[in-house]
Amino acid sequence: MSYRDINKAAQLKKDYDNLKEWQEKSTEQKQTAFEGVNTPANTVKINRIDGYIAPFGVTGTSLVYVPIQVISATNAGRGGGLATSIRTVLNDDYTYEALTGTPIIVAGAKNFKPAKVTVKVRVSTASTKSRSRITGRLYYKHEHDSVSSPFGKKIVGNDYVTVRNAIDVALKALNLPNQTFASFTTIKFTPEKY
Repeated sequence: MSYRDINKAAQLKKDYDNLKEWQEKSTEQKQTAFEGVNTPANTVKINRIDGYIAPFGVTGTSLVYVPIQVISATNAGRGGGLATSIRTVLNDDYTYEALTGTPIIVAGAKNFKPAKVTVKVRVSTASTKSRSRITGRLYYKHEHDSVSSPFGKKIVGNDYVTVRNAIDVALKALNLPNQTFASFTTIKFTPEKY
């Protein structure tokens, strides 16, 4: 530890005290503080419909499907264009709105959490600093749209890494609303859990 680190202790102590004070607030107090800085028109709300995915952890000679909420074809407002772009990549390959034939469907898998992709796109860059409602520090509060979707395998032999890489390439090839992938866009993948 250097003297520079030690000299930061007073400022960090103040930030820590503010953080502890925030953590002790009730849910209602936190929501009120959030409403004070949030613009409802800038909140992303994505329409979802009943659909299906084929989990990676299920083996066999046929795909097995799990009911799940998937991105709807109709989305408008903040984040709607981003949701439509993600749906274009995933629908009918990695998420399904309807199944044909006599599919094997497993319902009620309570502990199952599907694999998920989250795309975050910066919509505007702040030129002035805002005060954090948690620590009180000043920072640039850029606006982002963030949309998540579950996904599964396309064919029986698919594994998580193969599908994740294919989705990553397809998303990066899109021209997403407001930004290109070269500027302030992130893609995060979360594997499925049982």
